[in-house]
Amino acid sequence: MFVAEKIGSDDCAKWIGFLDFLGGGLIFSAFGAWTLRKKIRERDGIDGDEFEDCCLSFCCFECVQCQHANYVQVDN
Repeated sequence: MFVAEKIGSDDCAKWIGFLDFLGGGLIFSAFGAWTLRKKIRERDGIDGDEFEDCCLSFCCFECVQCQHANYVQVDN
């Protein structure tokens, strides 16, 4: 949620990871990370595509979370 607030995301994507506590098994968190990654890329004109965002979010979730956190720290 911290990253979503920092980039100005005000939709349900910042809360979707909460569904994993109800038995989602990281699927919802990965979907939320994919959405945030796409928004950051589109907002700041970073090269990439949705397929790459999807693969990275679902296959290397921890790496994507680190990238989000580092990006938000540098963005300040």
